[in-house]
Amino acid sequence: MTQLTDQQKQELISSGEYSSNEDNKTKTEYIKSFSMGALILGWIWILFSRLYSKLWVIIPLFIPGINIVFAIWLGVEGRRMAWEEKKWDDFEEFKQRQGKLDKTAGTLLFFGIFAIIIILSYQ
Repeated sequence: MTQLTDQQKQELISSGEYSSNEDNKTKTEYIKSFSMGALILGWIWILFSRLYSKLWVIIPLFIPGINIVFAIWLGVEGRRMAWEEKKWDDFEEFKQRQGKLDKTAGTLLFFGIFAIIIILSYQ
């Protein structure tokens, strides 16, 4: 295995073709992290995460009782499946898309809880 000089590493880093072990560890941790977007958005998350080969997961999401199990499974395994689908130009595009989906899910969850509180307070 050829050792790279510091100058070669800097050139590769600046060109985006080299990442340190720390970068890979951070990416791996992110890919293995829980996806709130997958949990809450379900089939919408599947489509926006480009998981076209996993469209079969949509069916159990509409079956009462089983849908909860599959939603949690998507939250736990979703990012890994989306990354392994390999339909991303780079990691930053993947992370940006997942971040947007997580923010959307969080916003919907917030407003959903808020709406329930308001509805219950007027009864």
